[in-house]
Amino acid sequence: MALMRVLARVWGRGQRAPSLSGTRKVVDVVFAFTNRSTGVVSKQAVRVDVTDEFPFLVTKLSPYYDR
Repeated sequence: MALMRVLARVWGRGQRAPSLSGTRKVVDVVFAFTNRSTGVVSKQAVRVDVTDEFPFLVTKLSPYYDR
């Protein structure tokens, strides 16, 4: 397997929680993996709730496609 370089871009977006707990701080994390031998870039994304002291995943890691 070829070595891959990991690049991460994080940007925040306020989002309303489904319950009455108030506003939560959720960020989208996008990882871009570049295959060194082919140059092909694949991207994966996950949403993370960073409101409290201990961040947790809101969604599973899934493919990301540029818009």
